[in-house]
Amino acid sequence: LESFAENVNSKFQALTKEVADIKENKVYSIIILENTVHELKKEKYDLSKANNDLREKNEVLHQKISDFNSTVQRLEDEKQSLITTLKLVQKETQTVQPDLNDRMQNLENENKSLSTTLTLLQHE
Repeated sequence: LESFAENVNSKFQALTKEVADIKENKVYSIIILENTVHELKKEKYDLSKANNDLREKNEVLHQKISDFNSTVQRLEDEKQSLITTLKLVQKETQTVQPDLNDRMQNLENENKSLSTTLTLLQHE
């Protein structure tokens, strides 16, 4: 019976030690978990802030792209207008050039005629 009592006492002491270890580790575990929760909350806050910053940058970039696209469209319209104007000027030049050539020829002929008349008048 004494051996049985010692055996029970020994098991009881082992269980008491295990319970004490669990209680000790429980406090330690709770502290670790609380620290982990705190770190995760801080990380969540930091990530949320970074996400908001990225959203703001995205909005700014989106606005800049929109402005850029508007400028590109305006420049394309201006380019098209200049091309149209250039074509009209070229067409007008093609139309006017023969007339100018004719006028130039007429003036040269008139100049020759006047020169001849002047020469004749000088000889008389």
